[in-house]
Amino acid sequence: MHLNKKRGYYILIVAFFLILPWFVFLAGYNPFTTAVAPGDGKVYGMQMQIFTESFRMWNPYLAGGKSQLAEVGSQSLYLPAKIIMNLFPTYFGYNLLLLLHYSMAGYFTYRFIKTLDMKECPAILGGIAFMFCGFMSAHKGHNTMVCVAAYLPCILYLIEKYMISDKRKDLVIVSLVWGLSITADYTASSLYIAMVCFPYLVYRSVIKYSGEKVEKKLKEIFKSSMVIFGLGTLTASYYLFPIIESLKYVTRESITYDFFTGFSFPIKQLGMILLPSLFGGGVSDIYYFGEWNITEIAGYMGLLVLIVAVSSVLFSCKKNLLIRFWAAVAGIGFILVLGGNTPLYRLMYKIPVYNMFRAPARNWLEVNFSICILFAYGVNLIMNEEKMFHKLYSVIKRTYIVVFTLEMLILILIRGLVSLSHVVQINNEKYAQLIQYLDQNVSVSSKGIYIYLIILFLTGINIYYIKIYRKKSFFWILTGMLVLADLFPFAYFHDNIRTESYRSYPVEEKEESNVVAEWVEEESKNNFRVWNLSNIGKLSATIGQNKGIMAINSYGPIWLKEYTALTNFNAAGGMQNVNWLVKNNQILSMTNTKYIVTNADNRGIFETKNIRRTRS
Repeated sequence: MHLNKKRGYYILIVAFFLILPWFVFLAGYNPFTTAVAPGDGKVYGMQMQIFTESFRMWNPYLAGGKSQLAEVGSQSLYLPAKIIMNLFPTYFGYNLLLLLHYSMAGYFTYRFIKTLDMKECPAILGGIAFMFCGFMSAHKGHNTMVCVAAYLPCILYLIEKYMISDKRKDLVIVSLVWGLSITADYTASSLYIAMVCFPYLVYRSVIKYSGEKVEKKLKEIFKSSMVIFGLGTLTASYYLFPIIESLKYVTRESITYDFFTGFSFPIKQLGMILLPSLFGGGVSDIYYFGEWNITEIAGYMGLLVLIVAVSSVLFSCKKNLLIRFWAAVAGIGFILVLGGNTPLYRLMYKIPVYNMFRAPARNWLEVNFSICILFAYGVNLIMNEEKMFHKLYSVIKRTYIVVFTLEMLILILIRGLVSLSHVVQINNEKYAQLIQYLDQNVSVSSKGIYIYLIILFLTGINIYYIKIYRKKSFFWILTGMLVLADLFPFAYFHDNIRTESYRSYPVEEKEESNVVAEWVEEESKNNFRVWNLSNIGKLSATIGQNKGIMAINSYGPIWLKEYTALTNFNAAGGMQNVNWLVKNNQILSMTNTKYIVTNADNRGIFETKNIRRTRS
């Protein structure tokens, strides 16, 4: 009976982590007709998943044809994607594939925390916190990035399991999972995972063999890392070799320092760590108006999560090596998040492999995960600390007061800046517009502010009752609900599928455009290509391919150098000078382009009468 109860409990835990992402991301929407992911997910991710549901390694529909083996981001060789998209080559399959990785991220964070001798409650709370942290929620449109990131806690859990068991089969399992994570198809996230897992492997080996000679420690580190990262990478070679071979032919072989530091987290927007919609976006009434875009720089981790995590470091850093480790990972990760705002990134630009990837703010992955582990440690301390609990509680209260004060100062300073702008004339149009947006967004009546002020207030109440109810199960259930309520507004509304622009997006339209229907029928009889300059989204390259429409451009993470030089297309599928390709229309003939589609208001771009026109 005891075993049955235990098995039933774990089934409930698995079911909890499986169901939760569907509620948070798709509540109120039909998963069979709505794609959960915005941004790149809706214009590239889902379409490429549907195209590659079978093992088709050549795509004739995009940019005159391209190899799927070298197309980073299509998951063309990712086994879970092959299985799920073959079974469900629809919206539902795409949603299932993506949301299963969110469940995986939460569940294996829970399992990893459990291996660190912590109780159920901190493990579950830590899993929830990571599953819906700023990085994971903001990047749901970057479906492959999330898929790879979900392997971070899984690999750490398996490393910890190996360290406990010392069995070779466990070490081999880690290597196989590492290899599988690479094929999930976002190499930058794989690199970030290695930047956490390798130091953790070194740390655990040193701790495990603390009484042994240095030679034995080094031998264990070498053996483990070679099996995990060496053998594991070899198992993913069928994915890596085509990409490596293609590097000399694509535009991402090397990047400039400016491109490398693009999407660094702006120091002037540090307030977003406490108020994620401070510069619009998310649950706010207005669109994001800060630097770059909110998807790339979002790192919100929840107020209670952050407060308890910081408190655990302040309270136990000197006496707990593991807390020091995760605090160091969080600190180094945050420096990387700042990117070009620090001198360190000049050095990072010299490091091979790392210098091939842009967007330093994507290092929020390491920061958010570390904070979630530290949060779990803090909860565990709150539940179990007896002798020093009053000191711990005092640290938590003081940390909350600091966070409360910082939020109030941010709001007061911004309101003061807005008031000053009414007295002093601002000649710079850019700053004048910024002040206008701040005036509109940073007010008590703005959802992007008052919702998080309510969260701040509820967090204070929760901290007040820690001293009284820390041993009660119902208190921690309410705490879990608070953590979820804190993370839900950003996770649900960020760059979301509920906006008017998304609902009107062509993949959601029920009626086919007459032009699309006509060309699909014609294309079935004659092979030709289309150059779409209109707002008919179903003719855009990656979307049109699922209707059998071939395009001369594409949208994707890589672009062939020679094709770029020939056509002037960029990786986003556009070009700065449309007239150039129109004038050199022999290229259009070479690519068998039959139609150029334009809107009525931009048909004047054509300077030749030798090209057949079709207007949307």
